[in-house]
Amino acid sequence: MIDVKELRYGSIIQNKNEVWVVNDIFGASGLITVLPDSKNIGWHGRRAAHDYQGVPLTEEWLLRLGFEKEDKLFNDLSLYIGLWRIIYGTWPNGEKNFQLQADGGYDERGEMDLSTTTKYVHQLQNLYFALTGTELEVKELVK
Repeated sequence: MIDVKELRYGSIIQNKNEVWVVNDIFGASGLITVLPDSKNIGWHGRRAAHDYQGVPLTEEWLLRLGFEKEDKLFNDLSLYIGLWRIIYGTWPNGEKNFQLQADGGYDERGEMDLSTTTKYVHQLQNLYFALTGTELEVKELVK
């Protein structure tokens, strides 16, 4: 279930394991229209945002969103955004490491843990837009 306030034009969401792109948001009504892909082909009609779910962030999705593989300690994938860097990896204990890093921006190391606040593709899209004012490009929507 997604709150319509989390969505923007172009947000990637899913319904019954089918991926959709938000095409329109009808204010506080909670209604949205979606398209089955980024090429504006087809239309799913007006539906309630809460009928959709977030697309979980996986390594496959991070690669589609422009992350690049790295061979660094605990960092498997990175996305560089100017002075910012988002890293994704696995700690030795098996826990996922998902962080926003900057030059002294959030704590003494300049890191912010994203693992509890950014679990879905549309949330990462929102974070990217908040940092850059531009949309996060998707290399490939569906394989």
